[in-house]
Amino acid sequence: MYKQLSLGAITILICFSSFAQSELGIKFGTNLSRMEGQFDYYRTQNQFGFQIGTSYGYDLNENTSIRSELLFTQKGGKIDYTLEGSGAEWKLKGIQRINFLELPINIDIKSPISANKNLILSLGIYGAIGLGGKLDLENDFTDFDRPSTSKIINYNMPMQFGDVVTFQDKRNLGSFEEEYGFIKKYDAGIKFGIGYRVSKAYIGLSYAFGLLDMNPHEAGVISDEIDKTTRSLQLNIIVFFTRFNDKKNIVE
Repeated sequence: MYKQLSLGAITILICFSSFAQSELGIKFGTNLSRMEGQFDYYRTQNQFGFQIGTSYGYDLNENTSIRSELLFTQKGGKIDYTLEGSGAEWKLKGIQRINFLELPINIDIKSPISANKNLILSLGIYGAIGLGGKLDLENDFTDFDRPSTSKIINYNMPMQFGDVVTFQDKRNLGSFEEEYGFIKKYDAGIKFGIGYRVSKAYIGLSYAFGLLDMNPHEAGVISDEIDKTTRSLQLNIIVFFTRFNDKKNIVE
C-alpha cells in the first residue's frame, strides 16, 4: 500500500507540474501524536514532536491547487499504563518517539475572504518511511507475594524497524521493549485540515490518520488484525518565498 501511495504521489507531481503557477516554501510546526491500538497497552497518550520540510504547490485553477511536501516529522506517544496479574503489578511510564520522512500530497480548496486572504480546506494522502527514534521506558515492577523481588527497570533503546519479531528478538529483549520498541518501517494514511493564508504566509491545523498496522507480528503467526496505527494532530506554518509561471520563470 505504501508503494502504491508513493507511485500515485509521483504521478500527481508529474501530471500537474506543467500548470500555470507553482510555488515553493518552507514548512515547520509541531505535532501532537499518539498510537491507537486494538489493546489498551498498545495505546499511547499524546506526545509533542516537531516537523520541518519543504512545500511545493501547483495551481489547478484560481481556487484549487495540489500541494506536495517532503517532511521530517516525529510521531509516537507517551506511555502511561498499569498492568496487573498473578499477584504482581507493572507500572509503565515513558516516551516512544519515532522519526519519519513523510511525503504528503494534498488538494487545497481556497475560499477567498478578501484581497490576498483565503480560507483553505485540505484533503490528501501521505506515505512515510521510518528513519529512527528512541524508546525511554520505566517499568516499576511490584511483586505482592514476594516484595523483595520488586524492582524498577529502565529501558533505553533505539527504535527497531521490521515486519516480524523473531524468537531471537524475544530472547534478546524484555517483553516491554518488544511491545514498544519494535515497529514497522512504513506508514501511510489520509490527512485533512483547515488553514488560513495571508499573502505568502499560511497557518493550518491538520489531522493525519494512519491506515497501516504498525505492529510487527510474531514470526510464524499470520494475522490480518490491525493492532496499532498512528494518529497526529499538526499545527504548521508555511512561508512561500518563490513563485513560478508555466515556463518555470520566477515571477515573484
